[in-house]
Amino acid sequence: MNKNQKLCECRHCGNKGNLNILVKDTIYETSDSGEVLFSIPRWLLKCPVCECLTIIDYFEPTDEEEILYPALTITQNGVPKKIYTAFCSAEKTQHIDLNICAISLRRTLELICIDKGAKEGNLIKMIEELAELNIFPHNIKEIATLIRKIGNDGTHNEIDFSKWEIKRLLKLVSGIINYLYIIPTELKWFNDELKNKS
Repeated sequence: MNKNQKLCECRHCGNKGNLNILVKDTIYETSDSGEVLFSIPRWLLKCPVCECLTIIDYFEPTDEEEILYPALTITQNGVPKKIYTAFCSAEKTQHIDLNICAISLRRTLELICIDKGAKEGNLIKMIEELAELNIFPHNIKEIATLIRKIGNDGTHNEIDFSKWEIKRLLKLVSGIINYLYIIPTELKWFNDELKNKS
């Protein structure tokens, strides 16, 4: 690795390697009087594989970094590992093959249905079952039905998707994951905290 590269993971394509440093800047935190309290190096990196950009804050003393962009669409908080891994894999394929991304999102939906207790088998029936149990309210059922259809279209190459369509589909799937897993986990955490303060 030369001084113009940084070992980092590209969240766009999943490449773990040396990303090219395009810009090095420094962010300063100051007091009300203008005194510099601390500074954080901020770097703009470019992936040599997919050519997408990454912004990181790099903490030199500890050799730690925080990826600011692209931000994670979902956190692992409360999300079963299989579902989290499947969604992250789908997210990475969006820059490689849009149809594969659509198929991967369909697979993520299938894993969600199984995790929520639907009987394995036909995905249409699983969605209907969870809708009847009100685990999938109306809007979630509509989104799930759309994801299933687009995933099927991706499998049979019936439609050429645009990157913007796939980005919106990723947002919809992340919305389902947030609704079913992350929000209930965060809510439980806050309720527990409030109980401890009473």
